Amino acid sequence: MSESSGSSTGLIAAGYICGVLSLLILPPALGLAGFVIGIINLTKGSVGHGIAQIIISVTCGLLGMIIGAAMMSGL
Repeated sequence: MSESSGSSTGLIAAGYICGVLSLLILPPALGLAGFVIGIINLTKGSVGHGIAQIIISVTCGLLGMIIGAAMMSGL
């Protein structure tokens, strides 16, 4: 395995981790990080992973903000 392949694998994993964690922890920051990493993976040729990370990051980030707002308002 070459060094660039290992770095791509790390970026792919980081994108999914940021996207999913944005559901519960710091949704705006981690959602944005997952979105940016998804774009980077998309431009590096991992089209399927990049698109999935963008969708997951946006969806989980928005849901995380909604859940946080509901918890703050006492619902």
